[in-house]
Amino acid sequence: MYVGSTPTRITIWYNSYMPYKDKEAQRKYQREWRMRRRNDFFQDKFCLSCRSTNQLELDHVDPQKKITHAIWSWTQTKREAELAKCQVLCHECHVKKTTAEQHVSGERNGSAKITVEDVVKIRERYSSGKFTYQMLGDEYNVHKTTIRMIVLRRKWKVVK
Repeated sequence: MYVGSTPTRITIWYNSYMPYKDKEAQRKYQREWRMRRRNDFFQDKFCLSCRSTNQLELDHVDPQKKITHAIWSWTQTKREAELAKCQVLCHECHVKKTTAEQHVSGERNGSAKITVEDVVKIRERYSSGKFTYQMLGDEYNVHKTTIRMIVLRRKWKVVK
């Protein structure tokens, strides 16, 4: 049976099972509940790098295996599986580690299209005067600006 355009059965179920009619009160409760879970987890922990107990955070040891950082509302089994991929670090140590991971350059960068050998060849070939930035970019499947930066030693600086 329908009342207007809303099925009565759905409306009755929704109203009878919703713990809060006030959405803002529900959100407040959920935020507090997640914060309690988080605080309980960190209560007896310390930073693995500097042993501090201030501003503790979770750090995914391998960022590629991270699902999300919002785990405190998950079921215990799912949350523990995600926590097993993590270590506890203070904010300062976490920022240092993350910054170091993000500034990987050269071939160690997983998205690098060029190798050290390519850089040496690019510089030699450009210096011969027979190749333009565009020609080398097309050959190595990178933009001509990337070739220019390599030739001018603004990228791949460590390669002689």
